[in-house]
Amino acid sequence: FDYVEVRPGGFVAVASVHLPAEPYGPQLARDGATDGEIVELETRVRLPRFERILAGLSGLEAAGIPVFVVGDFNTPSHLDWTAEAVGLRPHVRLPVAWPVSLAAERAGFRDTWREIHPDPVVDPGLTWWAARPPTGGYEPGPDTPNDRIDVIYAAGPSVTTACIVVGEAGQAGVSLGVDPWPSDHRAV
Repeated sequence: FDYVEVRPGGFVAVASVHLPAEPYGPQLARDGATDGEIVELETRVRLPRFERILAGLSGLEAAGIPVFVVGDFNTPSHLDWTAEAVGLRPHVRLPVAWPVSLAAERAGFRDTWREIHPDPVVDPGLTWWAARPPTGGYEPGPDTPNDRIDVIYAAGPSVTTACIVVGEAGQAGVSLGVDPWPSDHRAV
């Protein structure tokens, strides 16, 4: 993590995350896996790396330092895959207790998107995948699951006043459009 001086003498701690992309839990869900199989995968692949990041941040909140963990988590949130959200997208077939988002919550972190947009049915906040111009590299296919896997988690003395999705101009759910959008992920 790094300290960022946001005003003279005022610091916050920021950790940037890019958890492993494969194997991808929502694809397992799309392909018929049970919630137990999905949670086992996530617990084995992504959770250990995230727990190391959380361990490195422990104590900062208690010291009165606002802490932010941001980035590409490559895993959805338990706040999104609820019973009410089942069926909204083809791969959301069942509620899932996604381990990384639960670990963030247990560690005292708030999901800033869900603080401002609490209803996953009304405001899914989808960040993956974004329609960028073709690059000749990886291009998502028509059956690629869309999800909110790019997140800003906050802990400590901070107040979330806004949270928006930045992405392709004119796309549903994008609050600030950029043309052309350069990434396969939207920004939060």
